[in-house]
Amino acid sequence: MQKKVQLAFNKEYFGTELFFGIELSDAWSDEKILLIKLTEGGTSLYGCWHPEWSEDKAVVVGEELGTKLYQELIDYVKLTLSEYEKDDYEICAMLWVQGETDAGNKIAAVAYGRNLQQFISHIRQDLDNDKLPFLLFQVGHGEVV
Repeated sequence: MQKKVQLAFNKEYFGTELFFGIELSDAWSDEKILLIKLTEGGTSLYGCWHPEWSEDKAVVVGEELGTKLYQELIDYVKLTLSEYEKDDYEICAMLWVQGETDAGNKIAAVAYGRNLQQFISHIRQDLDNDKLPFLLFQVGHGEVV
């Protein structure tokens, strides 16, 4: 049986999301599933991924020269979905696999829960989906798990 998982990504590698997509395809074999991936290793929610990025925060985690990944994510999702008619898709969930970099910095680690709540709120608002479920893969250590 041919899998119906379509992946849109801007990097040349896959992680756990590939097998996650295969499992989704097996569970919902009558559905087409599109996974949109954006990744940048070694980045933090406190800095690069923060929806309200500031240089002051980015300096704390050494990411003042890093990309503002939150806006890049929103733009990438919208660009990818622009290839489809609005009635032809539904954003069903977001999978978040991140936290190790924040766990390595005490200030970022302590703020992680609050920053994650803010991130989720912004994602829901910017993708116009107030009830968008978030799935979190456990990564990190110490204060961030």
